Amino acid sequence: MQTDFAERVGKVHGLERGLQGSPARHERVQRAYAHLSDPDAAVSLPERRKGAILGIGGETDAEWRQRASEAASDALRGVQAARHRENRDHAAEVFALKQQITGTPKMQTELSKLQHENRRLQRDLKATETRAELIAQQNRRLGAIQDGMVAGGRAFARENGLDEKAFMTRLQTAAKEALEALDAPAAQPTVKAKAPTRTRI
Repeated sequence: MQTDFAERVGKVHGLERGLQGSPARHERVQRAYAHLSDPDAAVSLPERRKGAILGIGGETDAEWRQRASEAASDALRGVQAARHRENRDHAAEVFALKQQITGTPKMQTELSKLQHENRRLQRDLKATETRAELIAQQNRRLGAIQDGMVAGGRAFARENGLDEKAFMTRLQTAAKEALEALDAPAAQPTVKAKAPTRTRI
């Protein structure tokens, strides 16, 4: 079966049939697994088989080189597989660390929403602070006007021989009534009821 396979498949791809009836042992699988489990182990080339009496059944140079090449190739595959596993594990670890730093996609979406909301609140706060400053300016202006009116009222009362205290009380009362009228809710306009319409028959 091996010879038939070598004839039909192997030759097409430039492969040669191994020595028919060779006493070679199946070492490659054991060797490959050994290098998979310990990729840093030293590559040991197989001993050349000397054969029985007078070298009968011994390995040729070509056969020994072939086995040595297979041993080196198996070691290299073991190293490559181990490095591939290390790279895969490293990539998984890097991904896990990134997830811890940046969060999951759901967390990133939530963070983006919170940042957007924070920017909106910052704008609202700035606008509120601006309005508060304008109101404070208006209050300072109104305070200055009030102080000027009080000083002017007292001077007017003195110049015209009026009772200063009574004059100031009257001004304060007038100001209070004006504020009360300003703060009172606007009177609702009265709606006149429509006269019933007469229908002609």
